[in-house]
Amino acid sequence: MNDHSPFGKTGGIRRAWQRLRCWLGERGQILAVWLTPAPATAARISRVLFWAVLAVGGWIG
Repeated sequence: MNDHSPFGKTGGIRRAWQRLRCWLGERGQILAVWLTPAPATAARISRVLFWAVLAVGGWIG
């Protein structure tokens, strides 16, 4: 490790953390695109959730 870092011994940790965040950010974007449903599927999910909330609300109320 570089002992002459302006951040002292935390410089290596800081660089490693930045690399990890960058790596996770790229993977997160890929995962978000992969998990995003098609518009028709999203509409169906929204409809089911809407009716489920209404049913639970009616049952509780």
